[in-house]
Amino acid sequence: MPVTSVAGIRVVPAMSPPSRCVREGDTGHRTDVTGPADSPCDGPLTPPPRTYSYTAMHREAALDRTFRALADPTRRSMIHALSGGEARSAGELGARFRSAQPTISRHLRVLEDARLVERRVEGRVHRFRLRREPLAQASEWLERHQAFWTGAIDQLEQLLKESER
Repeated sequence: MPVTSVAGIRVVPAMSPPSRCVREGDTGHRTDVTGPADSPCDGPLTPPPRTYSYTAMHREAALDRTFRALADPTRRSMIHALSGGEARSAGELGARFRSAQPTISRHLRVLEDARLVERRVEGRVHRFRLRREPLAQASEWLERHQAFWTGAIDQLEQLLKESER
C-alpha cells in the first residue's frame, strides 16, 4: 500500500474491507459491490478510487487549529477584546486575567499558530490584531452543518407525519 507524504503529513489510503470490490461497468461508471466475505466478485476488479486533496486536508487542519484555539475561555476573551479592530499589546490583553505573563504569551502563541491573530513588533512592544478569515471559515463550516442537520430534522418530521397517516 503506497504511503505518501504531503507537507510533512503521512497520507495512508484507507483499506477496504475484504468483502468489498469495485466493478467497472460498460459505461465506465464504478459500482461498489458488497457481499458475503466468501463470495467472489464477478467481472474485472479495479481498486476503489482514492482521491486526496491537499487543499481539503490543509483547510481541515486550519479549521482544527481554529476550533482548538477557541476551546479555551481565556483565548475567546482575548479574541473578544481584539474584535473591535484595534491592535493591543500582550500586556493589555493579559491585564484582564490573573495569569503570569508566560501563560498569557502561550495563549497568544496558540492564537497566532491558529492564524487568528497577527503579531507586529514595535520596539519592545508586541501588538496583536485579530485576523477575521479563520473565524469566517469556521462560521461557514458551522452554517453548512447547521443547514444539513436542519434539513435532516425537517425530513424526519415529514416522515413521522406521513407514518402517522
